[in-house]
Amino acid sequence: MHHVSAREDDHMFWKKRDPQWEKGIKQLRGYRKLHGDANVPITYVSSNNFRLGSWLHGQKRIGKRLPPERIKELRECGVVIE
Repeated sequence: MHHVSAREDDHMFWKKRDPQWEKGIKQLRGYRKLHGDANVPITYVSSNNFRLGSWLHGQKRIGKRLPPERIKELRECGVVIE
């Protein structure tokens, strides 16, 4: 019987489609295009009622524990991940 390690399980989890992530990164790209940066205030809510500021704050809190491809996408938008 093969047991999946927590690390393998994490990797499999992140490979699944994540509509919330996809929506957030799309909103962030739109914000950057409109404002010229990714300095989204934590209270910012987009025109379609997506809480982009809160979402981005959550991504930053996860920080380097995010999968590398997500970190790359955020950095491409100008977000500093520590």
